[in-house]
Amino acid sequence: METDVLIVGAELDGLVAAIRLLELGRSVDLISAGQGSLNYNSAGLHVLGCIRDRDHSKNLMLPGELDYLPDRHPYRLIGWPHIKAAIDWFIELGGRLGYPFCQPSVDFLELTAIGSSRPIYSPARFQAQWPSVTGIAATIEFSGYIDSLANIVSQGLLKDGVRSEVVVIDHFVGKSTSSIGLARAFDNQNDAENVFEKIKSSLSEETEVVLFPAILGFQNHIATVELAESIIGLQCREIPTLPPSIPGRRLNDILMLEFNRLGGLFHGTSNIVRSIQEGNFVNGLVDANGMTYKFDSLIIASGGILMGGLTVDHLGTVHESILDLRVRQIGPLFGLTSENALAALHTTGVEVDEELRPLKEGEPCLNNVYVVGRTLANWDPSTEGSTEGVSIGTGFCSAEFANRALG
Repeated sequence: METDVLIVGAELDGLVAAIRLLELGRSVDLISAGQGSLNYNSAGLHVLGCIRDRDHSKNLMLPGELDYLPDRHPYRLIGWPHIKAAIDWFIELGGRLGYPFCQPSVDFLELTAIGSSRPIYSPARFQAQWPSVTGIAATIEFSGYIDSLANIVSQGLLKDGVRSEVVVIDHFVGKSTSSIGLARAFDNQNDAENVFEKIKSSLSEETEVVLFPAILGFQNHIATVELAESIIGLQCREIPTLPPSIPGRRLNDILMLEFNRLGGLFHGTSNIVRSIQEGNFVNGLVDANGMTYKFDSLIIASGGILMGGLTVDHLGTVHESILDLRVRQIGPLFGLTSENALAALHTTGVEVDEELRPLKEGEPCLNNVYVVGRTLANWDPSTEGSTEGVSIGTGFCSAEFANRALG
């Protein structure tokens, strides 16, 4: 089996790289031992929401804010023009695939699962105009459904000065009370109209916006929200729930459909056990079942420690799991204070050059290998609010770099 580019990992960065390469006319195989972390993601795009000394209520990242980041942060390596090109491309892709994103601004903010608001690119029907809400925000809770946090969301809204109340509904679609079961039932429109009529009759006269847990269908969720608005007669919005994330599944599904439509090949595989190298080039990978994958270029999008792209040995030393690339870490993960351990965990990863090629002693060591996303060092998505931005930016750029190298 041979392809132009092999991508290891079904993370967002890997899917972005794969789709972009297919658009450029390259053959692409994607291998993964399991599902990517989009299934746990709220599906909003965090680009850079928590940088210090900035007004968090304003629009997202500006070019000058890169100066606040570490010198070898992935954003600093690929540069502002590439970041902007990648985000613009992804927003256009989402709209074209029927998954539009809303531009964040001071007026329209997305709610988190705990009721706080944040300025991120949100899926359509997630953002609401919180500063101008003068009535009541009704948070819907379905009896028996435990993955939404309606009371916590309501309390979070109250802290932000938005009047809120929880509306409990004991009439819901289908028989399942799981996120996936309810989403599938809403897709099939099973009793949805009766549910929305029940909600309408339960609302206060002062209700201005209705907040649902994000379970209103997979493929048909926008139509379902529009149906709710037509029956209830008010703005209806979804808010993230506890994992598994239905919005994350929606985004994962549409990206995989586009990957397949463009001719990409997906392989569920066991762990990679060895590589085939010639000098500074990696030409193949072999998995535990003896399957050999040959390629001209390799993109490692296997995630961080939580997704298995990085592993930790008994001494607290981190290793890259595919090629055993050199990893930068500030110290062993064991024996540290909790604060230092988290910092070490989040900033640990593979060091790369400006074209995302892995480094050894400060120089690129593998000319046809590119490392992206959470496998990279020198960034901290938990404190920066940059998870999807770095994933999209590095995934997109790795595709451009690999395409150029292939000639």
